Amino acid sequence: MRGWLLHLPGRWRRDLRVTQGYDALGFRFTVSCSDVPVGRYAADLLMGLKDADACGDGTCLVLDDNGHTFAEALLALVGTVNLRALAAAEGALLLHAGALSVPDGGIAVLCGPSGSGKSTLTATLAARGLAYLTDETVCLAPESLHVTPFRKPLSLKQGSHEVLSRFRPVPGSVAEKCTGPQWLIPPGELGQAELPSEPLLPQVVLLPTYTLGASLEVGRLEPAEAAYLLGGNTSRLRAVHGGGLPALARLVRRTPAYRLVYGDVEAAADAVEHLWSSAA
Repeated sequence: MRGWLLHLPGRWRRDLRVTQGYDALGFRFTVSCSDVPVGRYAADLLMGLKDADACGDGTCLVLDDNGHTFAEALLALVGTVNLRALAAAEGALLLHAGALSVPDGGIAVLCGPSGSGKSTLTATLAARGLAYLTDETVCLAPESLHVTPFRKPLSLKQGSHEVLSRFRPVPGSVAEKCTGPQWLIPPGELGQAELPSEPLLPQVVLLPTYTLGASLEVGRLEPAEAAYLLGGNTSRLRAVHGGGLPALARLVRRTPAYRLVYGDVEAAADAVEHLWSSAA
C-alpha cells in the first residue's frame, strides 16, 4: 500500500496496527497507528466512512512519530481525507456545505464559507434527531442531484465551543489528549439517527451567516442569486460532468433556497426545520 505519514511523539512508537478500511467519496484508505487507544479514537472519528471493501487496496495513512501532538496529527489526517475525497469525487457537483437528512431521504443543505456558522448549525440540527451527512462537502450527481454521504468527523472551531459545550471532550480522556483548539466530533456523538435507504435528494438549501448578537433574518433567494452564491462555494466547478453552471441551475430550479442570518443557533435551527417542512 502507498504510505503517507502523520508524525507523533517517539514514546508512542510501537508496531503499527492497521484499522479497518474507509471510503471518502471514492478515496479508499486505511489508517495505522502505533498507539492502541489513539488508534481506537481515530477509528471513532472515522466511523462514518467505514467500508469493509476498502481494506485491501486503499492508501495507508500512518500515524507515526516526529515531534507533533496527537491533536495536530489527527487534524492533518482529517484534512488529508478531505482533500483526497474532493479529488476522488471530481466530476460531481461539490458544495462547501453541511447536510442532514430525514427518514424519507430529503436533505437540508447548509452552504457557506468557513466561519459562516454552518458546522455549528449542522451539529445543533443533528442533536435534534436529524441524520448527519457531512459538515464539509455535499457531493451531488450533476444530473439526478442524488447526494453521496461524506460522514467525516464534524469540525468545531473555538467560536462554537461555548454554544456546543456538550461536545467538550471528557477531562482525562483519550479524546481530550487528542484535541486542540479545533474539536473533531465523531458522527456517533451527533445523534443516533440512521441514514435512510431511499435516494438522498435536496429539499431545501440554506446559506447561513452567523453574526454575534444578530436577530434572525430569513429571505427567499431567487434562483439566479442562489446559483451565484452557491457557485462561490463549490470545489472543482469546471470539472463537473456536463458543466458546473447547468448543474447549479438544475439544483436551484428544483430546490428552494434561503439566506439565513442568525445570532442564536437554536432559533436558526427552528427556522431551518420550519422552512424544510414547508418545502417537503
